[in-house]
Amino acid sequence: MLSYILYDGIFMCLYIFVSYMICVREGYQFRKPLRNEISRGIESLAVQLPLSNIAMELFAPFGSGCDLLVCVRYLVLFDTIVFWMHWAFHAFPYLYETIHREHHQTIWVSPFSATILNWKEHILVGVVPTLLPLYFLDMSMGAWSLMNSLIFMYGMVIHSSMNFPGAHEHASHHVFKNTHFGFILPLWDMWMGTATYPISRENLLMGVAKTY
Repeated sequence: MLSYILYDGIFMCLYIFVSYMICVREGYQFRKPLRNEISRGIESLAVQLPLSNIAMELFAPFGSGCDLLVCVRYLVLFDTIVFWMHWAFHAFPYLYETIHREHHQTIWVSPFSATILNWKEHILVGVVPTLLPLYFLDMSMGAWSLMNSLIFMYGMVIHSSMNFPGAHEHASHHVFKNTHFGFILPLWDMWMGTATYPISRENLLMGVAKTY
C-alpha cells in the first residue's frame, strides 16, 4: 500500500510540475479557463491512479526484460492499441458519447487536458494499452514504469501548443476530430490516411492564446 501511495504521489507531482512548466514556457496565462482545466485534470488523475494501482496488482504479468528492444516493442504495441481504440471512439457515436466526449470538451488544449477523461476511458485507455502488451513481452516492472512515465509526460506535451513532434497533430485533433488518432508513432495515421493538417500552427497558437 505504501509503495502505491508513493508511486501515485510521484506521478501527481510529475504531472503538475511538467504541465505547469509547459504552460509557463508556452506563455499560457493562468486565467479562469486554465484554472478550470487544472482543477479538472488533477481531479481526473486522482481517479485514474487508484484504478491503475488495482489493475497493476491484479493483471500485470511483469517479467525480467529491461533492454532497449523490449521497450521499443512495448511502444509499438502500446501505440497500436491506442490508435485502434481511439479510432473506434470516433467511428462509433455510442462509444464517443459514453466514453470519449468528456475529453473533447476541451477544444484548445493545455497540458492539463491530457488527463481529463471519464472513468470508463480511464479504464480503457489508462489500463488496457499499458498492461496488454505485457502478455506478449518479457518486460520488467522497472522498464515498464520508465516507459509509462515517458509516455505520460509525452501526453502532456502533445496537449499543448509546443513546437514538438506530435503536438501540432494532437492539438489539431481536438479542433478537427477526424484526424490523428495515434498517440506517439505516426505510422497508423499514415497508413489509414488520417495524417492530415487541418489547422496551421499560427491558428493553433491564436486559439490557445484567446482561450488561456
